[in-house]
Parts: sequence; structure tokens; C-alpha cells
Amino acid sequence: MSEAAEYRLFSAEEMKEAISHILKYSKVVNRAGRGDNDSYNDLIIAADTETSKTRPEEYDAQGQYIPQENIIVAWTVSVRGSCGNICTVYGSRPHEFCAFLARLQDALPGDKTPIYFHNLAYDYTFLEIFLFQLFDYPVHQLNTKPHYPISVEFENGIILKDSLIIAQKKLEKWADELDVEHKKAVGKWDYERIRDQSGGFTPDELEYIEHDTLALVECLDKLKEKLHKHIYSMPITCTSIIREEVQKAGRRNRARNRFERTCASYEVYRKLEQAYHGGYTHMNRHAAGWVWPDHESVKRGWFPTCYDFASSYPFGCSWTDTLPSGSRAFRIQRSVGRKSSTAWIRARIFLRLQRATSA
Repeated sequence: MSEAAEYRLFSAEEMKEAISHILKYSKVVNRAGRGDNDSYNDLIIAADTETSKTRPEEYDAQGQYIPQENIIVAWTVSVRGSCGNICTVYGSRPHEFCAFLARLQDALPGDKTPIYFHNLAYDYTFLEIFLFQLFDYPVHQLNTKPHYPISVEFENGIILKDSLIIAQKKLEKWADELDVEHKKAVGKWDYERIRDQSGGFTPDELEYIEHDTLALVECLDKLKEKLHKHIYSMPITCTSIIREEVQKAGRRNRARNRFERTCASYEVYRKLEQAYHGGYTHMNRHAAGWVWPDHESVKRGWFPTCYDFASSYPFGCSWTDTLPSGSRAFRIQRSVGRKSSTAWIRARIFLRLQRATSA
């Protein structure tokens, strides 16, 4: 059992001392079974930023809000190892944050260092220009949306990761559920206050930004222990945890062997692909906006019709013992007003079914 680390709080001006303190407890772990020689610093590192408006809210003559610039006014980086929480470093300027990451990565013995943000997309918006200036553009990046990165890797080995997509909940709730030592210091940061980057923090504000990243490293550490993971094998998303459990269940029950016994050959697969391809499942687009209030027309059987391709779709047919045959059509049942300035029609499908007769 490792000796418990001596936890300390450092300001940005003390980053040299902070790095020396981290090196006392740093370890390296190699990624197994990947065929490469990359090593990872076996530390859980979390970062966070706080932003502020640069001036009070302003509105134009029509009462419309005038957008204004937001800037980073506080940042923290907390580090946790197998021996517990090691330290937290804080500052107020984004270039200091990037400089600390660069110096930390240069000093650590491993090749790669994951750093977690709870909602990376937000922090990355403010930090990317400073990161690009110091680290150049990322060599690998994984996004769920154009402006929602969940993993950003730079050439120097720093990997920024999103923990919100793993937890699927706010940090406050996650920390409460896992019952970690440090919780979010809710209410101790005034988000309405206009701030600058002078770096002056009240005791309450300092506690707030410190607890944010301490709570995150402790949550990540508990998750790592629960999943029996290494720092390099931590899940990227919440669904990857479920997929891995399904894979394990499949291995226990020889799912691959069962699949191989039932799967079609390539030639049969191509035929099935052609048979099941497509499927016209929409209503007649030419009937959009039609309204039929004339009941006399309905009595006479004047209904708009179109072919019901969905009924001849093999998947739908396979669930019945009788198959549709002959002509197929839908009939208008009644009109349903307007929705979003577009008239919609509710239709009922009528199929002529013919039972197979014995010879």
C-alpha cells in the first residue's frame, strides 16, 4: 500500500514547486496489448475554468440583448495518484494554464498524460487558441458534434478528455452519488459578478474552484477502481461501459460461435440485402395539405390512393401467416387541422389479404 500523499495547494506563481511535488508521487504504466511502446503517467488529472463577462449586461433600443465577450478569470488543475490527492494548482490567466500543462508534461516521465474536463466543449472554446499557440494543432480529435470534442490529443502527449459524457450527469450529482471526500462548494462563486484576470480570490471563491477539480479526480478514481481499469483504458463514453459488459457476456455464452452458425453466406447476404433494401414507409407526399370535408365524396368512395410499399416489405410480411396480395392502397380517414403551418393527414392502411389454400 502506497504512503498517503501530502496534499498541497499551489498558485500559478508556484508551479515549479508544484511540479516538483507531483514528481514525488508520479508513476508510469505501459499500455498492454497494443503493439506500441507508449507509456502513460499513472495520475488522474482534472482541470476546470471559470469565466466572466467583461461588462454589465446591455440592451439595444429594441430591448434585445447585446452579446459581449466572456473571458477566463480562474483555472484549477488537481492531481491524484494511487496515494491520494497530491495537489491543486490555480491561476487566473489562460496562458498560465497552458504553460503549466507544458511544463508538467515535459517533467513527467511518461509519454502521454490524460487530463479531464467536466464538459470539455465549454472550456475548450476558451482555451483552444492558447493551446494551439503553444502546442500547435491537435494530432487526433474525436467529436460527437462539430463543436463538441470529447478527446483532443496533441503531439507533445497531452490528451484532453471529457468526463461529462462518461458520467452523464452534473458533477455535483456525480460527487454526491459516489460520496467522494470533496463535494462541489455550491453557492460560493457569484456568477453575476464582473471579474478580471487580476487573480484575487476570496477564501470562498478559492474553495469553490479547488473543490471542482478535487471532486472530479475523486469521482474518476472511484470509477476507475469500480471498472478495474488503468488510466489508459478508461472508457471514452458511458455507452462504451455497456458495450464492454455485453462483450463479456457474449464471450461467456459463446455468442460468436452462435452467430457464425446462423449467419448467411456472402451470396445469400447480398440477395437479402437487395430484398430488404429500402421500403417506402412514408405517406403520399402529394397528399400533403389535402382536406376532405365533403362527406358525399366519401360515401361515393372517392379516396386518394397510392401504393403501400411498406406492406410488401419482407420484414413486415414475415410476422403474419397471411401475406398481402393484389392491389394495395390507403384511404383518408379524416383531416387533422394544421400543425406548424402544414396540413397533416391521418391515414388508415387497408390491405387485401389472401390466405394460402391447400392444393
